[in-house]
Amino acid sequence: MVMNSASAVLKKNGVIIVVLCLLPLVSMGGNVEDQMDKLPPLKKKRYAKQLLEAGNFFKAIRAYQYLIEENPKDAKFAYKLAESYRGARNYPKAAKWYKTSHKYNAGKEPAAQYRQAMMLKMDGQYDKAIQIFNQFLESDYASSVEKLKKYAKMEKKAYQFVQEQRERSPHYKVNKMGKKINSFYSDFAPQVIDNNKLVYSSLNLDSTKNSAFLSDKFPLSHIYQSSIQDESWTESEPMKFPLNTSDENSGNAAFSPDAKRIYFTKCAAKTNVDIKCNIYMSKHKGSGWGDPVKLGSSVNKKDATNTHPAV
Repeated sequence: MVMNSASAVLKKNGVIIVVLCLLPLVSMGGNVEDQMDKLPPLKKKRYAKQLLEAGNFFKAIRAYQYLIEENPKDAKFAYKLAESYRGARNYPKAAKWYKTSHKYNAGKEPAAQYRQAMMLKMDGQYDKAIQIFNQFLESDYASSVEKLKKYAKMEKKAYQFVQEQRERSPHYKVNKMGKKINSFYSDFAPQVIDNNKLVYSSLNLDSTKNSAFLSDKFPLSHIYQSSIQDESWTESEPMKFPLNTSDENSGNAAFSPDAKRIYFTKCAAKTNVDIKCNIYMSKHKGSGWGDPVKLGSSVNKKDATNTHPAV
């Protein structure tokens, strides 16, 4: 629903005072495209900005896509779309739109090229990232942003260090786990139980796998599990209620030595950037888990966010 500014007129001692109250531009819920259709051009920009600043990255992506359809070569909208993808951890799309913003702005926005290189790095395209860092450092405008120039040089040094380490004989080999474990978004905090069960956290938005716990407000992290069968990992599944719910983030599981107790983080979220976390414990019951119990003040501090338990 579109909301306009409201005003009130007060009269005191013969003096008229006009009070102007700026109310929220639009509701943050609902379909993004429907909201944008109702708004004049300036308020469309404000709405998209509100979504991005609130950390509602997936809706911000749709809002800036809408704006770019109306303004195909707007460098600022392309940059904000890239920022939205970066917030959603979609690094390939973020790199694409930082590059587009840099192109539309005729190279006048150095941050776009620097961030493009960073997104390529985050996507594992290290050689290509170094090429863009070099282009950035060799450009005329790089000297005008000394902080980014310093960071770009640090990234190059880190890359050179990694290349030197690659030439040494490794004592181990790191393999990326396959699609049965890793999703398109973030997967983290793995724990191995009895050498045949993997429990980890994921921001998995696959509705076919995670339909019971998906939220229509924000993307939420949940606890997943997989086990070894025939020397390979099975398709991961979210652990059942009450460990996972559709209105809170859950993750960072740690187990007691006998695997009878699980300690994990639950985070209530008002927005993607306004999150309060506490550590909970649940006891194993039959084939499932009992209701989580919030640990006391010796663990969970009142004025802090508490997370990542370890046993």
